[in-house]
Formats: sequence, structure tokens, C-alpha cells
Amino acid sequence: MTKERLMELGNMTEENAVLILQELEKEKTENSQLTDSEREELQQEYDEKLKMIAIGYAIRMAGGKNERAILALIDMDNVQIREDGSLVGLDLDKVRQEVPYLFEKVEKKIQGTGFRSGASKDKKEETAKKFKDALLRR
Repeated sequence: MTKERLMELGNMTEENAVLILQELEKEKTENSQLTDSEREELQQEYDEKLKMIAIGYAIRMAGGKNERAILALIDMDNVQIREDGSLVGLDLDKVRQEVPYLFEKVEKKIQGTGFRSGASKDKKEETAKKFKDALLRR
């Protein structure tokens, strides 16, 4: 990235752009000097953070009230994250059965209102017929 492009994107002075570019170059050289074991350690930290974020999201989507309490009940060694971001070994249904008070109650919503459009038409016709019969009796 050039100094001019950085200034354009960030709406900053030339001095600030130079400082940011120097800092980025410094980080780049530091990262290139990492050993394989350090890179592997950083990758493991990254994977662990990603796994925790995915588990937290799954808990929230399952209606969890207290994420920390639910995390304490999960065996994290059995949970693994796939390349597509899905979790393997996470059984929130089992945790929900053990401690249902940590989850929101799932309410089944009734579909529809019970209104039948044909019933009102029949009722109108019946009312009209009764009215007509009442008029003819006179």
C-alpha cells in the first residue's frame, strides 16, 4: 500500500500515513521471523478463539440465558470446529435437558387464527334468508 493511497483511504496527514506504513512493515518483518512452533502456537490460539465464538453463538441461538454457566457444563475437549464453521461434538439438547432453567422456554406458535372464510359467507346467506322469510310473513 502506498503512502498516497493510505492518505486517501484514511483521510490522514502524510506524517500519519508514513508512521502507519512503518508500523505495518515492522509487524510484517516480525511475523516473517516467527519459527514454525510460534506460528503453530498462534494458529492454535486463533482456532481456540474461533471455537469459543462459534460455541457462544450456538448457545445464543439455542436460547441460552447464561452463556458462561452453559460453557461450564460443556466438555470443550469433545467440541471441534469444521472448516465450514459448524461444530462437532456440541450437544446443547443434552445440556438443556439437564438444566432447563438456563435456556429460554420454547413455545410452539399456533399457525393461523382459526378464521374460516367460508363460514362467514354461509352466515351471511343464512341471515339474508332469515330476513327474507321474516319479510314474507307479513
